[in-house]
Amino acid sequence: MILGNKLGTSLFGLAAVTALVAQPAIANPEVGKKASELTQYSNSASDLFTAYDPVDLEEFCDRYPYNSRCANRPRSTPEPEPSRRRRSSPTSDVNSGFAVTPEISTLGLGASVSYGVTPQLNGRLGINGFSVGVDVEDTDVTYDSDVNLFNISAAADYYPIRNSGFKVSAGLVFNDNNIDGTLNATDGTTVDLGDGNNFTVGTEFSSLDADVEFPNEIAPYIGIGWGNPVRPGSRWSFNVNLGVMFPGSPEVNIEANDVPAANQNDVNAAIAEEEAELENELDNFDIYPVFSLGVSYQF
Repeated sequence: MILGNKLGTSLFGLAAVTALVAQPAIANPEVGKKASELTQYSNSASDLFTAYDPVDLEEFCDRYPYNSRCANRPRSTPEPEPSRRRRSSPTSDVNSGFAVTPEISTLGLGASVSYGVTPQLNGRLGINGFSVGVDVEDTDVTYDSDVNLFNISAAADYYPIRNSGFKVSAGLVFNDNNIDGTLNATDGTTVDLGDGNNFTVGTEFSSLDADVEFPNEIAPYIGIGWGNPVRPGSRWSFNVNLGVMFPGSPEVNIEANDVPAANQNDVNAAIAEEEAELENELDNFDIYPVFSLGVSYQF
């Protein structure tokens, strides 16, 4: 009996629910319209929510962009792409194109400044200098000499292979390289000048001054090397240059001091012979070797 009552109650409730579901299509046309719209998309919880409570569809789609109602709507705020973190090294931004190179060279101690004109061409301006004294003592004769180097160079460095350190260089060198010395001897010492000409120090002259220098103050330069001081991304670099300049064959100038008038012509003739002999011996030095090592720093 109790089971029959419960069954009857359940059937009655089911009939009531069925009636309520069927009734809104007649009693409330707006709800029926929204219900029919839901059947065209989906029966998700969000769809049922929007069917009974009016909302701003644009705001709704911003919150639920993957809802079926928002499938064909453009998004007001584009979805940000994942950012890619760029790894940078301390030297990744080094590309000023301006570098300085302290160097040791056969032109002397000095430095050069390089500037990148194009990715494969650099301009270079350098200055070098050095001076050293050399003293040689014999039994009765002393030779005091100084070797003086001073050079200002301007060159272009061309890199035929891009991103390679190999370079071909050409330019000009202003040079003031010379050797000057003095011959001192004790009085009575015999000195040979020229072709067998013997003179007595203290009687025919007191001392001799000599100077050796190159005739071409501006000398052409050609060479090769390795290293690009202004290579992009490189703060420090090692540079080598190997080449030659052409200052001409050295010229020798000798002067005798305190020469008596009676001996002037003989001494001058002997000195001219001595100068010619020395210049002949130095004739092969018309090509001056240039070798340099340096470490560059790019600003």
